[in-house]
Amino acid sequence: MTAAFAALFLGCLVAILFDWRRGVSLCLAVGFLQDPVRKLIPGQPVQIVVAVAIAFSVCLLGVYVRGDRLGVRRLFRTFTRLRPPVAAFVLIVLIQCAHTLVRTGNSVLAGLGLLAYMSPALALLVGDRFCEHFEDLRGWLFMYLTGAAAVAVTVLLQFSGLEPLVFSSIGAEYVYGGPTGIVRMMSGLMRSSEIAAWHLGAGACLLIALTAAVRTFRMRLVSLAGAATMLVAVVLTGRRKMLGEILLFIVLYVFLVSQYRRGGSRLAQAAMAVLFLGTIVAQLFAASGSVSQLTPYLGRGATVVSDSTERLYSMTIEQFRWVVYQNGWLGSGAGTAAQGSQYFGGGEEIVGGGAEGGLAKVLAELGIPGALILVWLAFAIARSILRISRFARRAPPSQALLLYGLVAFLPANAVVFLTAHQVFGDPFVLIVLGLVTGSILAFPRMSVSWGAMPGASTTTQRSRRAPRRVA
Repeated sequence: MTAAFAALFLGCLVAILFDWRRGVSLCLAVGFLQDPVRKLIPGQPVQIVVAVAIAFSVCLLGVYVRGDRLGVRRLFRTFTRLRPPVAAFVLIVLIQCAHTLVRTGNSVLAGLGLLAYMSPALALLVGDRFCEHFEDLRGWLFMYLTGAAAVAVTVLLQFSGLEPLVFSSIGAEYVYGGPTGIVRMMSGLMRSSEIAAWHLGAGACLLIALTAAVRTFRMRLVSLAGAATMLVAVVLTGRRKMLGEILLFIVLYVFLVSQYRRGGSRLAQAAMAVLFLGTIVAQLFAASGSVSQLTPYLGRGATVVSDSTERLYSMTIEQFRWVVYQNGWLGSGAGTAAQGSQYFGGGEEIVGGGAEGGLAKVLAELGIPGALILVWLAFAIARSILRISRFARRAPPSQALLLYGLVAFLPANAVVFLTAHQVFGDPFVLIVLGLVTGSILAFPRMSVSWGAMPGASTTTQRSRRAPRRVA
């Protein structure tokens, strides 16, 4: 069986190498399939987790095999304010990877650090290069949402009582649900409930945006049903922070739509319909005799708002001084606190047990200078994205409403990152976030190439093929 999987993976890599554009979709497929494959292989080797990173690396190589180039210079010409913080961030990451190698003599930890910090940046460049037209953006989103839908279905089937090997969880399966009792965290196809919950939350957010953006009633109904199903599946994973992410996404999305263009009524209808259909799905489970099983999940999910403030404080400010005390103001080196580093001599043995929050993890690895540079970089990216949001006011609703969904998705994840970094150590999660960011930065070029400037003549549109300078 292992040899068969290896042969299929090798064939997939060859296909990615010779057609990197289709390879983006294949990378997403690998990301969703690597966990069930790992469950079927004897010993469940942890190395399978990097299969998507290998596929994505081959995709990057395929860009150059086809004679294409990543648009680094074009990106910096369009967004001039990104160049200094990006250069500083790459430099500090390389220095801290060398720090890890010198301090521990462990090249695996240094490689984990390089993978964790550089994979989103490389995925950003691929996303920017891939999205030449708006159809390209819709194409990779469709592939990703197909995989997320498969995860949702398997989580619901697992809750219904099906227990095949591919539904088993690698790691803890139960958590205390408060007064409502013990909660079994469902994972479906994914290796853990946390990974499943992130992809389900991402799928729900993106489907809400698609619901507001699509024009036909049939597609809107399909998107609504999918978002509602994923919302229920998130509850069944027992991971409350993803419910908080969806709630924060809706708030940010409503703000962006109301701030930059009309369309709030359509968005409000979409949000209410998602909640309504989610309630219907929950009631169907209750009617099937699962009400007693569903109650602990609903009770645990209901505490997300009341516990969010305390958790945000405890995972950020409260941890910082302990992290600095344990690792020094220069940090312990990139990769020492990465997800999975505990298998290779990292984790608590080096950085201590206080680096659970995302910014605390960066502080432990890159030190105070690295954390400050990351904040600088995040501010520069946020400023560029807000300028794109203002630019999108002139785009058609089907494009602008989807863009605002992608924009709202990033800060919603940033808040989740502050409270817990574990899921953001997964290469597949980082690649998806990079693709989303790259797609947003490509929007001015996509919009112009689609003739999104209302009233612009054909000659004017042709003269605007070059990226607009929005920084």
